[in-house]
Amino acid sequence: MVLQLTQEQELIVQSVREFAQETQKETDAYQVVKGLADMDFLGIFYPEEYGGAGTDFTSFILALEELAKTNASAALIYANQCSLVAYAIYRWGTQEQKSTYLPSLFSAEIFGGLAYIDKDPSEEWQPCTARREGDCFVLNGEKSYVINGSKAGVYVVTALVDEALTAFLVEKDTPGLTCGPAWEKMGLDGVEVTNIQLAEVKVPAENLLGEVGQGGAILAEVLALNHIAMAAITVGICQRAFEASVAYSQERIQFGRPIAKLQAIQTMIGNMATNIQAARLLAYQAAALKDQDKDFSHLADMARYFADIHGELVCQDAIQIHGGYGYSEDLGIEKLLRDVKGISLFAGPAVPLCLKIARDELE
Repeated sequence: MVLQLTQEQELIVQSVREFAQETQKETDAYQVVKGLADMDFLGIFYPEEYGGAGTDFTSFILALEELAKTNASAALIYANQCSLVAYAIYRWGTQEQKSTYLPSLFSAEIFGGLAYIDKDPSEEWQPCTARREGDCFVLNGEKSYVINGSKAGVYVVTALVDEALTAFLVEKDTPGLTCGPAWEKMGLDGVEVTNIQLAEVKVPAENLLGEVGQGGAILAEVLALNHIAMAAITVGICQRAFEASVAYSQERIQFGRPIAKLQAIQTMIGNMATNIQAARLLAYQAAALKDQDKDFSHLADMARYFADIHGELVCQDAIQIHGGYGYSEDLGIEKLLRDVKGISLFAGPAVPLCLKIARDELE
């Protein structure tokens, strides 16, 4: 598949590239994302009636890839806001929920968090539950891996209602909801990740997202969409690693000639280029299916799986090409490896996707 960008898409890529270069010294990734909001990029593929820009999902993927080349943390926050939290509300929310939350998410007045992974501290683990009390649901439990953590103003929280997985919109200041300390991580330093605890948290029934028992369907759809976004971020990180490696290999002289002349280096460059382009095309094709209102989940799984498996290898080769300089913090190459590993972990394990892809093919 060869993606021929429209004039609008080319302008979007150029705008994000210039913005990323202008903000590359900004240490607060959330401020970077707020800058994107000022440019109307947070609601890029959503209808204008909710504060969106009314373009297509492919434009979002292009913008995400471009941003990830310079700032992977901001790209992850951007993806979490658009392809997880906002999308869950847009696809499954009531008209009132959409009107209440989407404009605030697209303007970055608030950030969103998806809390769907239950903490499993011991054999006595209990899943997050919700019981009905009058016109409220009462939530109890603890969620882990919550991107945006205390930065979020609203969370999409999943809980069991009589064994039926159900999703709720829970605002940060709801009594009984507390955020744990921010995690100390090896990469993606600009993204806050925490656990959240829910102790007798009363959520109005009108904050039910979808219907009781639809939590699994909601997660399946938003996570499939997010697979494309995570693949795009991985491609962006790897593209930066690749470009740096090509430039360095042409400048570094060894034995009287650039190391780019060495077959071992050429093999790594060739593998890197092929794997990046393959991951990119899978992501673009999945995005195109989304824009055509076709089932994109199978290709989204492939895009995420392929990018995850090969992204780390690309960044490892980049370090190898740079030698000792690649291992040092001076050039930032080692940071790319740490960031791409973080994308892999926070997006959920990719290996089970291979089995899911196989099952889909065998049906």
